Amino acid sequence: MMTRWVVLAVVLLSMAGVAAGQDTYQVPAKALVDIADAPPTPMVAAGPGDWLLLARPASMLTIADLAQPELRLGGYRFNPVTHDQTRAMYAVELSC
Repeated sequence: MMTRWVVLAVVLLSMAGVAAGQDTYQVPAKALVDIADAPPTPMVAAGPGDWLLLARPASMLTIADLAQPELRLGGYRFNPVTHDQTRAMYAVELSC
């Protein structure tokens, strides 16, 4: 019976040591950070003749975008003030 308590105490102490070692923030590898921070692919819209419009979308929505009020209806999320989708991406730069 005493060996069970000893084994239980060893297991609990070893788990506490593992949990204590994970208190620091671990930074991912540089290759993963570069992939996550890469700029999004530009969107292309064909114009009249030989014109193309390149639109660079925002890489992430801002806190202000995410803080807007939203209603949910039939699987869609929309802003009741602007009557537009709340999670829609938008272009931050246009070029020809």
